[in-house]
Amino acid sequence: MLKIGLQLYTVRDELERDFKGTLAKIAELGYQGVEFHNFYGHSAEEVRAIVNELGLEIVGTHVQYNSLKEDLDAVIAYHNELGNRNLIVPYLSEEQRQWDDVFASLNAIGGKIAAENLVLFYHNHDFEFTTQVDGRPALYAMYETVPASHLQVELDSCWAHAAGYPPTEVIAKYAGRLPLVHWKDMSRSEGRVLTVEFGQGK
Repeated sequence: MLKIGLQLYTVRDELERDFKGTLAKIAELGYQGVEFHNFYGHSAEEVRAIVNELGLEIVGTHVQYNSLKEDLDAVIAYHNELGNRNLIVPYLSEEQRQWDDVFASLNAIGGKIAAENLVLFYHNHDFEFTTQVDGRPALYAMYETVPASHLQVELDSCWAHAAGYPPTEVIAKYAGRLPLVHWKDMSRSEGRVLTVEFGQGK
């Protein structure tokens, strides 16, 4: 069944000023779940109590790639206490885009967290489509190299479209491996991709 959640990066400034109040407003608006990117110093116990009180489901959390590589045991412990199963790599810096190393690291991380009953995801931007690895988009090479048991798909529809890949086609390609989608509308201004309200973009 389709569930609608909010990626909390969208309200990052409000969340930093008033963590619980912002989450309460999100629940009041009717969202069923939230996807975290930062906990602003709150313990896993505190966050779990707040979302349980508000009746929100934790869809997942964006976790920086370096944190997963360098501090994985602490990340696992936090999310086990939080009750969140889905850990999502949100972005790779240009320096991190050493694809053979990335694929090997994601495979190792995904295997370790799968043993803890957690799931690793990768969230795309446009560069994973426009960068080629052995004649394929880097994103496709990633999912061909790392098995589904170790890495699932969180498709960002905006960035797929921006790169020239229709989101519906990517969804069909990874059916059965793609439980999370970021739905965003976009426009372009002076060559820049802008996220806009639904119906206001392309």
